Amino acid sequence: GIMREGKLLALDTPSALKHSALPGVAWQVRAAPLLTALTALEACPAVLRLGLVGDHLRAITATAEDAPALRGALEAAGVPITALETVEPTLEDVFLSLAK
Repeated sequence: GIMREGKLLALDTPSALKHSALPGVAWQVRAAPLLTALTALEACPAVLRLGLVGDHLRAITATAEDAPALRGALEAAGVPITALETVEPTLEDVFLSLAK
């Protein structure tokens, strides 16, 4: 189960939660400089949620067809992209999506 402030937000297996509770596709974005990439993607309309995860960014978009929008936002900001790929969502992604 996923809980916040004593309230049950969702109850299912981890795999099912990752596929049913997340409102889209998770992306791993590796680009530098990282803070410039973060700012560029924050302004991108395709991004539903964005966060810094160690040495890369994690973005959530509605569909996998949003790759050109992500790439375009980074290129417009002059940010070289090392990697832009869909990844398996984490339970943290699910929690942050449900806890908004």
